Amino acid sequence: MAIGRNIVLRSVAAVCSKGATNKAVQKLLFNAVRLDRPEVHDLLLQDDIRFVSYCLAKRHLSRSQIMQDLWVCFELDEKRDGFFVEFGATNGLKNSNTWLLESKYGWKGILAEPNPVWHADLSANRNAAIEHRCVSGKTGEVVTFITTNDTDPELSSIEAFSNTDHFAAVRNQG
Repeated sequence: MAIGRNIVLRSVAAVCSKGATNKAVQKLLFNAVRLDRPEVHDLLLQDDIRFVSYCLAKRHLSRSQIMQDLWVCFELDEKRDGFFVEFGATNGLKNSNTWLLESKYGWKGILAEPNPVWHADLSANRNAAIEHRCVSGKTGEVVTFITTNDTDPELSSIEAFSNTDHFAAVRNQG
């Protein structure tokens, strides 16, 4: 399902990119949407297109890396007063998947951020409960957490996973 959605989203992005600079295509699309033409009506009802439209309209609100916060808002119909847990909260603003939920929709939650470089700013920027210890999948398990310098502090990682992602080379330099 996720692979299919990614293909659809990439295709829509490609078409929009081409059409964004072509005035004739823009006018055609605008009129088709405005007049609810049959050829676009069913397309506009598809969840993927609705999601892309939602993201385009709300992108200025998002603080997350790849609009995860907007996905939650879209999927939950802008639910109010929910609860979140965010691992790797940075300063509470940078790449935050939960700032929007807390600030605009009244959600409460827990922010976990073990890198001390972020602690002061995280406390200043957010009202959620904050945990400074590294979170593990097992109660009582001790894990080694690698902190990177303040050039790329968001690339800090649990040691067991630090050499397996696409940031490993950058992390090894910092």
